Amino acid sequence: MKADVKYIFECQDGFRFVRDTFEEIERVFDENVKALVDVAGEGDRISVTKDFGNHLSPKAHISAQIDGTWKFYDLYSEVTPIQ
Repeated sequence: MKADVKYIFECQDGFRFVRDTFEEIERVFDENVKALVDVAGEGDRISVTKDFGNHLSPKAHISAQIDGTWKFYDLYSEVTPIQ
């Protein structure tokens, strides 16, 4: 079976990155984690979980509380069978 795989990294209130390769979405994810860590100050919280063991279905989540506001980010893949 052939399939089209899209890798998605998004935040609940807006941005959405869609990439064609695992390496591209991994780079986007890591850049966003670094940006959040750089912005976070004392008392802010960032929690990162990721499971990149299977490159066809990676999963990752970021919970960040910065300046009292929580943001949640998710990375996942969408697989569409090609007939």
